[in-house]
Amino acid sequence: MVVKLGTIHVSLAGTFSIKKLKTTTSTSNVPGGKQTDYTISSIRGKFKNAKTATGSITYSNGFSAPGITHSCGSSTVTFKATTK
Repeated sequence: MVVKLGTIHVSLAGTFSIKKLKTTTSTSNVPGGKQTDYTISSIRGKFKNAKTATGSITYSNGFSAPGITHSCGSSTVTFKATTK
């Protein structure tokens, strides 16, 4: 699944972050109302130079429906992004 988080602004020092952004990934009808599936994402990183950035992404998934909210545990991955 690809979750689009939008634009991440970069500071003059080369750092960037998004904290606890909740994104609805789907909705469906269930008895008594609607179920909403969501992802909560946090991204933190820094450009090492003009072509390389490193950081981490933390995310969790969950859903809410009438009378219940459930969240799965979070996971964190690190990354290194480079351009040619």
